[in-house]
Amino acid sequence: MRKIYAIFSAALLIFAASCEKEDHAVNQRVTYYPVFEVVGGATYAHQVGTPWVDPGINATLRGEPITVETIGEVDASTSGIYQLMYSYTNEDGFENHATRTVVVYDIANAAAADISGKYSSTTLIDTGRASGPRNWNEFLGSFNYALNIEKGPAKGLFYISDLMVGFYWKFYNGGYGQNYAYRAFVLLNTDNTFSLLNGDDIDPWGDPIYLTAGATSAYNPVSGDVVVSWDYGGSTKYCTTYKR
Repeated sequence: MRKIYAIFSAALLIFAASCEKEDHAVNQRVTYYPVFEVVGGATYAHQVGTPWVDPGINATLRGEPITVETIGEVDASTSGIYQLMYSYTNEDGFENHATRTVVVYDIANAAAADISGKYSSTTLIDTGRASGPRNWNEFLGSFNYALNIEKGPAKGLFYISDLMVGFYWKFYNGGYGQNYAYRAFVLLNTDNTFSLLNGDDIDPWGDPIYLTAGATSAYNPVSGDVVVSWDYGGSTKYCTTYKR
């Protein structure tokens, strides 16, 4: 009798387990995501002043072409950085996307020189006081900060790691962190002057930043020095000399 009971109990357990597995399998569902190919590359250089035509994207779902939604716009009349997103939501409600960065600038006026590298810096700050501009290191005490200039995605384009020379990232109130580095995207022109391409997007608080026009923001090919003068919020002026 005990043997029969044991066999019956084991059968019940096997039956319950098989039902569990069957129920679990019924609840499973395979969802499919699209495959994207961004035509022309994820970063695209475009000549300012010429009509913008999106090279587009090749998108397929399970091998079949699909139509995607394009989010974002490019103002080809204004130099700057523009973001486009190509989005698709599948039948199960799952969204997937690809992105493209479009850099609109004067490609014909882009210099071929490579100024990328590590730099030390000296900065003068002018807050409009009668005493005149002050040395950045005097203003910040014994604060020292090294900067990087990195190559951008096309000829003549460079990133300056922190236009504010570490003030908000490293120093002020103990430092606000890397999100407060003023990462500048600049064009080095053929006359060795600079143009700022992301002046509206650098400052975490949304204040506009402008490079001072002309030779006050320029690269010296003889010494290798880089000088960048800029205006912050219309009230404070900075001039930083970068030395390798």
